[in-house]
Amino acid sequence: MRKFVEKSDFFILLIIISFIFMVWAIMFWYGSKNNQSDTIAVIYKNREIYDKINLTQTEDGFIKINGANVKLQIKDNKIAFVDAVCFDKICENTGFINNTSQIAVCAPEQVAIVITSENKQPINTENEVDAVAR
Repeated sequence: MRKFVEKSDFFILLIIISFIFMVWAIMFWYGSKNNQSDTIAVIYKNREIYDKINLTQTEDGFIKINGANVKLQIKDNKIAFVDAVCFDKICENTGFINNTSQIAVCAPEQVAIVITSENKQPINTENEVDAVAR
């Protein structure tokens, strides 16, 4: 009669747990290495750069976007839409963002926030092809 768990099962389980730990450690190390640079919030209005804000060096507060019914809040090195006149409030439901390549958009007001770092360039707003599909 076969046992429910054999010695070889423990060996396989140990290999799987070791692999998961190594992947987690690499991701943690890479993430902490990436966050050493300054975090920049690039605010776009009508597809043009409206402002660039260094979140790691800016005090908490509110920002009113001229020409749009939108208010942004900076808190704990994060930024979010907090007051928008649009009917669906999707931009407000996005919450605070601070990780590189995160985006929050208020489509009716044509305002976007893109998080980038000092080492990484913001998204190109030119009319270039970024993908080809058949």
